[in-house]
Amino acid sequence: MYRSKLLRQFNESEVIKPLCYGIFVGAVAGTIAILYRYLISLTDGVRRYVYGLEPLYLLFAFLIFIVIGTLAAKLLKWAPFSGGSGIPQIKAELEDKLEMNPERVIVSKLAGGSLLNIVGLSLGREGPSIQTGGMVGKLCGKIFKLKDEDVKMLISAGAAAGLSAAFNAPIAGVMFCVEELHKEVSHRILVPTIAATTVANSVSYLLMGNARSFSFRVDEILPLKYIWVAVLIGVATGVIGMLFNRGILKSQDVWNRANISMETKMKILVSIGMFMGILFFPVTGGGHNLVESFAKGEYGIKILLAFLILKLIYTVVAYGSGAQGGIFLPVLVLGAIVGSCIYHILDPNIFSIYLVNFIILGMVGILSAVVRAPILAIILVLEMTGNFSVMLMLAVVSIVALVTAELLNCPPIYDSLYDRIVSKL
Repeated sequence: MYRSKLLRQFNESEVIKPLCYGIFVGAVAGTIAILYRYLISLTDGVRRYVYGLEPLYLLFAFLIFIVIGTLAAKLLKWAPFSGGSGIPQIKAELEDKLEMNPERVIVSKLAGGSLLNIVGLSLGREGPSIQTGGMVGKLCGKIFKLKDEDVKMLISAGAAAGLSAAFNAPIAGVMFCVEELHKEVSHRILVPTIAATTVANSVSYLLMGNARSFSFRVDEILPLKYIWVAVLIGVATGVIGMLFNRGILKSQDVWNRANISMETKMKILVSIGMFMGILFFPVTGGGHNLVESFAKGEYGIKILLAFLILKLIYTVVAYGSGAQGGIFLPVLVLGAIVGSCIYHILDPNIFSIYLVNFIILGMVGILSAVVRAPILAIILVLEMTGNFSVMLMLAVVSIVALVTAELLNCPPIYDSLYDRIVSKL
């Protein structure tokens, strides 16, 4: 009697039931996201080793890369909706526009993304972590035989948990769910999502440590009298964000018009990847180490401008192909480059102690322009860097970048990608 009463209370509760499901989904999604982080870290090391080989061995490596491209293509055909970042696919799933196979998507995302990272494609880990997290939520919903609306609740919570574990950013995970996936706030969404992101972040701390995604810190806060710097960076990142979004869509059009098989497409892509790895190794991969080097002031304005052009082109080409990988981290790298460029264009003697401010402002500005989610942009960068003392400047740069992108008639990238996916169904 008592047991049946507890079970009835559990099923009828608007807090306990979603909370428990959120905890479970967060633990599983967080573990998978950490596994992917580990695989990316491992393959980063493999890539550094490969591109340090003698030319004769590089020829052998190229043959292996062709095999990797073929395997990635076969995974994409086996799991058709596992390409790209996966965020537009999650949105389409939540709106009943498509039906993904969770097991296949998870395998394709983990295996394909990790293998292609050896080549050095300019793609990030956050998209795969979000999509695999969402698919964990869907899988749990199927296992527990939940109603469709409850399954969607777990998909959202799992996606947020994936972002939380990928970047050690639980609050950003919640904001991603609210600002990007649902564009609304409700008790039903928040309870499981907060539970999932908290647990996923705890799993991340337990398995990977509590270090921030980026190690640099703000030693001196940019004074309010230099608020025009935030405005300048906001305009610049808004323009670059517009170029990035249009570049992604144009790249997709070019790849599609080529009318070639997925295997051929991936072989061409890994060939481009090897070319970039041999000649321009710093811009390969997501770009985490590149941002760390900017904070140390290791590059001058000419090198930074070259990095900006190369990273922008390489990312839009790689993502437009449909390969497994996201754009959050490459976008943040572009923002860091823009901030560093403006720092060097202005008088470094005046702003020498504020370099990290410029980098963080650039990261927030471009993410706000590209994704059109200013609160998410601010919170994500704050959690990734641990620099919570520059909030006012971040708010300014975020709004200016957002308005600039809007004036340039640049729609949010995930909305554009979502529309393209839905139009093909």
